[in-house]
Amino acid sequence: MTSPSEKTSGQSLVSTAKEMLTGGDFARTVRCLQAAVILEHDDLGLREIVAEVEREVRDRFTAEGLAPRAIPVLETSLDELPTLDLEPTEGFILSRIDGRSTVDAIVKISPLPELEALLVLWKLRDGGHIRLD
Repeated sequence: MTSPSEKTSGQSLVSTAKEMLTGGDFARTVRCLQAAVILEHDDLGLREIVAEVEREVRDRFTAEGLAPRAIPVLETSLDELPTLDLEPTEGFILSRIDGRSTVDAIVKISPLPELEALLVLWKLRDGGHIRLD
């Protein structure tokens, strides 16, 4: 990672994202990729590299069971949901889980970018709020 005295670049953020992905830190990986694109939005070469790393993230999600055709099922009771400390994005995604819709269908109806919606589903699964059938 870069030190605070170094100027952050899109390339350094992508490098950090790759390190985070290797360590399984999906949230920081996604954030670094988003920041790289924002920082250097006109760099088409960088956007191609970011798209490649995003594909790797999707592949890792799929390998961990978050496949497009998997069906999320609530593991937390409806009575417990209001007591959970959830981000608005997590609440939105949870509200779309009906035990019939696939990961792909939920991601498509979400206003979130695809990778962000997948990250929310992964967090919900990792937190024990959903399982994937």
